[in-house]
Amino acid sequence: DIEQFGDDLRLAIESLDDRSRRVVELLLEGESQAAIARRLGVCEGTISRIRASTIETLRSAIGFSSGATATRRLPK
Repeated sequence: DIEQFGDDLRLAIESLDDRSRRVVELLLEGESQAAIARRLGVCEGTISRIRASTIETLRSAIGFSSGATATRRLPK
């Protein structure tokens, strides 16, 4: 149900390290990878790797495989 989905996502985000959480926050605010890299003082490739790793972590935590097929349906 929607509450469990929200709880799973919240726990997954809380389990991220500080840098990954910050990257997620900045992406959700609409910052580009280049802007985030400048802000955090790292190269854009680092942000790209953090983003990709974080997406996989969150997908796994909410029940999606790394492939195109969902293993769990999003709540309506």
